[in-house]
Amino acid sequence: MSLVGPFPARVVRPEWASRLVSGLSELPEDTGTLPAVAPVDPAAYDEPEVALYVYRQGDHTGVVCEVDVRGFVDGRVRGHEAVQTQRVDSLVRHMETDAAPALVALLHHPGATYRRLVDEVTSTPSLLDFGGPGGLQQQVWRVSPGPATEALAAELSAAGHYIADGHHRVAASLAAWQRASEPEGAGVLCVVHPMDGLRLSAFHRRVLGPVARAELWSVVETMFTVEPVVAAPRLEPGSYGLYTDRLWHLLTARRPPTWSGRPAAAVRA
Repeated sequence: MSLVGPFPARVVRPEWASRLVSGLSELPEDTGTLPAVAPVDPAAYDEPEVALYVYRQGDHTGVVCEVDVRGFVDGRVRGHEAVQTQRVDSLVRHMETDAAPALVALLHHPGATYRRLVDEVTSTPSLLDFGGPGGLQQQVWRVSPGPATEALAAELSAAGHYIADGHHRVAASLAAWQRASEPEGAGVLCVVHPMDGLRLSAFHRRVLGPVARAELWSVVETMFTVEPVVAAPRLEPGSYGLYTDRLWHLLTARRPPTWSGRPAAAVRA
């Protein structure tokens, strides 16, 4: 199969949407256990139709499609995060249930076909429009099968893609595919967003201790220039704030960071 293609989707019916569409929680994955999944009521979804879909969540609009799992192996889709084995194994078990798959978010540099079709499709009445988790408005449109779908799939297949969110979901899909002897035609359900307009913000990570100070600094000082500061620092690309021993430190990378390597809802597939 080409890298990107349509898939047989069931779109939740409007009267069921507010009851069935929930926010994605990562906590059960961290514990290695996921809650039991209630059987899906067939009446809650329309009949499957093979197509591409445009999905808008709040201010973010993307194209939902199936991406060939091999694209995550051969470098056509690139990741930048390592994964935790426990969470991957938990997700593999979860994928074996009848749970709706969580979308993997990808970024790409959009072409003319993507921009034109998304604009055209979103100017028509949506299949679904409701207030979802967190108060975000959820809207879904179907891209008509035929030349429009073929042109969009071809353009997306020729583009480079980057994982924005979902490294563990990708790793779980790869693990399940490998355990099944790598069948042909396996895909990962993704939502593809445009790269332009991307804004990176600082985020916080807390490391549970105890952490040996000497060991920590032996690692940090080989990669960063360390400067003690009196308060949480204002960060620029390539810099980090580290709070340890009741003090803030500004860490600046000695060389620009590089990323390489691969990770080892409203619409259901």
